[in-house]
Parts: sequence; C-alpha cells; structure tokens
Amino acid sequence: MGFQKSLVCFILLSSFFTFSQNNINFTNQLPEFQRIVTDIVKGKSKKNIEIDGNRYYFKKNTKAKIILRGNKNSITAPVNYNYVDQVFEMVNKDMILELDPSKIDGVQFEDDYFTVYNGTFYKLITENENFSVLKFVSVVLVKPDYVPGIEDKPNLRYRRDDQMFTLKDGKLRKFKLNKKAIFSLFKNKESEVKKYFKSNKISIRDDADLKLVFDNFKNDLR
Repeated sequence: MGFQKSLVCFILLSSFFTFSQNNINFTNQLPEFQRIVTDIVKGKSKKNIEIDGNRYYFKKNTKAKIILRGNKNSITAPVNYNYVDQVFEMVNKDMILELDPSKIDGVQFEDDYFTVYNGTFYKLITENENFSVLKFVSVVLVKPDYVPGIEDKPNLRYRRDDQMFTLKDGKLRKFKLNKKAIFSLFKNKESEVKKYFKSNKISIRDDADLKLVFDNFKNDLR
C-alpha cells in the first residue's frame, strides 16, 4: 500500500524527463504522459543483495528511447539494464522502477538496441528479412577460490554469462558463442565463413563483428 501511494505521488508530480545526476525530475505532468508512464512501469525493484561484481549493463543510467508497444510512439529517459533481474530500471531519486516488457517493443540507446521477445529483453545483434540474431544478457553467481585459514572467505561474485540465439520462422534457437558453433549455422558455406573470419579478423566477442558475419551470409543460415 505504501508503494502504491509513492507511485501515485510519483505520477502526479511528473511531466517530462530531464536529466540531472542520472535521476529523473518531473514537473507539470501532461495527462497523456501520466498514462504512458503508469502503463510501462510494472513495479518497484527488489532490494540489492550484497554480492561482488557488476549487476548493470552501463556504468551509470543512460538516456534511451523507450519504444511503446503497438505504435511508433516513444518516451526518452535514463535507464539501465539489470543483469541479475533481466529488467530495465528507471530511477527516480530513492525509487527504482522496473519497466514492463509486455508494454514495450524496444529500448534504443545510442549504440545498442534491446528488443522484446516473449516477454524477455534481448540485445538485438542484427535483423534481416530471413532471421534475427539475439543476445540474452545475463550473469551467473560464482564462488571464488580461496585458501581457508589463510584467506578470508570471499563474497559470491557475478560473472557475465550471455546466451546467443537465432530467431527464424518464429523459432528461437540457441547456439554457443564459439567459432565452430557459428560455422555450423551456415549450410554448405562453412569453408567460406571460415575464410571470412580470417580475412576480416572477426572477433566473436565483438557484437559489431558478429553482425558483419550474419549480414554477409544472411541467405545461408540453416
């Protein structure tokens, strides 16, 4: 009930996003904008647990265009992607609000675009008339090695554990992020893809390089 009252106050005081120290200030809110903000926020973020490592995609909240589902309208706000909860968070001073993926088509940053598929955010690597390549950006918890009695027991730590997918004919197919797995995705073109990797010094860890490969062989995906 307390959160609902806070959210109501948050909406009534808001008008448009201005950017100052990565927080949002709201004034003279227009009714239509009130409805949009209320519609795309699904709730308050969970309290952070003390675990080492980075849990966010960007070092600080970054301005993005939030594209609303069902039309081409959008709003702009500073947000950040939470690896752990796999959600985008909108920060307003002491309140963190999660964006509802069911109400959003995508989140556009200057260099990155996150799309929504089946209620989940994916980073879009490339898209053409035949297929899309998506990256599910996430982390796993790992227990660092240590020597009991000599070293203090370390905290659990977050480690990036991204997963790659192709989306073709309405089917999401996972593939490993290694050269052998990528070569095998292309029917009767493996040798050509290998040559392309070598001649263009492709790095599988570089999303821009991956885009080059899939765009160049867009008619040959299995």
